Amino acid sequence: MATLSLRRRRLLKPVSLLLEPFDLSLYATKDGGGLLALQNRFAYWLRGLDDPIRFLTWQMPADLRPRIEDVAHKAARVQNEAHRTLLMEARRYYEQLQNEAHYQRAVCGLCV
Repeated sequence: MATLSLRRRRLLKPVSLLLEPFDLSLYATKDGGGLLALQNRFAYWLRGLDDPIRFLTWQMPADLRPRIEDVAHKAARVQNEAHRTLLMEARRYYEQLQNEAHYQRAVCGLCV
């Protein structure tokens, strides 16, 4: 990236953009193709910008209560006992993640 003149740097005002939240683990495939696809997605989007930018990412705890309620409703409606047991196990797992605040969502942003 070319060095900006001191005058131009003083005229630039930082602008921040929040990108859509995503679960980084969903992109972690065995062959690495998922993370490469995510990287390419950002690279193509950023390629059109000519000013200095910073890519930021941080982890935020996610609220799993809507997911827990959804799984509980599905378990109450399902007729198959094996399927119900599986749903209840999933519900307990989500509740554990919620109680321990272990489930996090990656949030990304840009400072342009």
